[in-house]
Amino acid sequence: MKLTKINSLTSGVIIHTAQLAYVEEAAGTHAFLEVFSDIFRYLTKERRSIVLEEELQFLKKYIHLQELRFPGRFEVEIFNMGDTDDYYVTSGDLIGFIDEVLSSSLDDFESTFLIRIYREEQDYRVFSIQLSHDSGQIRYKHVMEDSHGI
Repeated sequence: MKLTKINSLTSGVIIHTAQLAYVEEAAGTHAFLEVFSDIFRYLTKERRSIVLEEELQFLKKYIHLQELRFPGRFEVEIFNMGDTDDYYVTSGDLIGFIDEVLSSSLDDFESTFLIRIYREEQDYRVFSIQLSHDSGQIRYKHVMEDSHGI
C-alpha cells in the first residue's frame, strides 16, 4: 500500500472514531482525536514553506496533545517569537525539533520538567529550548532553514 493511501486510511479511521466518540458523548476522546487528526493531516502533507505563525499554531496543538497523553509530566512556555507573520519556515521542522527533545525528556526524567521555547535575539533563525528539571538545566538549539515564502 502506498504511503498516500496509508495516510488517507489513517485519516479516515481517525475522523470516523472521533465522530463515534462525539455520538457516544465521549467528549475527552473526541477532543483528543480531533486535535490528533489536525496534527496528522498537517504533518503528512508535503513539506512546504509556511509562515512561522502557522507552524506555531500546530506546535501548540501538538503540545496540547502531549499534555493530554502525559498529564502533569511537563510544562511548556513559548515566548520571544518576534515577527511570526513575515518569517517563513518549512512545515513540520520546528515541531520535529520539539518532539525529539520532549520524547527523550519524557524517557529520561520521572519528575515534572519545564520546557521554554524561544527564538534567539542575535539570530532569528535559531530556536532554543531550555529544559529545566530536578538535576539542572539543558539547552538545545536548532537552526531553521531559510524558507522564502510560497
